[in-house]
This record gives sequence, C-alpha cells and structure tokens, in this order.
Amino acid sequence: MRYTFDPYVLNVRYDTTCDETGKIIRKGDEAVRFPNTGHIFCLESNTYRDYLSRLHDMRFEDAMFN
Repeated sequence: MRYTFDPYVLNVRYDTTCDETGKIIRKGDEAVRFPNTGHIFCLESNTYRDYLSRLHDMRFEDAMFN
C-alpha cells in the first residue's frame, strides 16, 4: 500500500538535476521522488540505493509475516 508522502520511483517528464549528486536527469530517465520534500534523486545516488534497499526489506517482511 502506498501513502501520500511515501517516496516513489518515476520516469521524469523533463530534464532536472539530482538533489544529492548534482547530475542531470534526462527526460524519461528513472528517479526516486520524495513528495514531502520535493527532492528527486538519480540512480547513482546513495539515497536511491537506500530507498530500494528499504523497499526490498519491507516486501520481504510482508512476505514472511503475512
């Protein structure tokens, strides 16, 4: 289940920059967005990797205990 302020992965609709690394994220590239702050992070950022790791852990826990 996704809540209003949960981060999510998206394909960006316009060129932007990663808030952590400063790299350009091109239109159509995948990134993670944090709606409560409005920050967008590219695939090479540590924040993106941490997000994917936490998402994997949550899905694993759901599978084990539900």
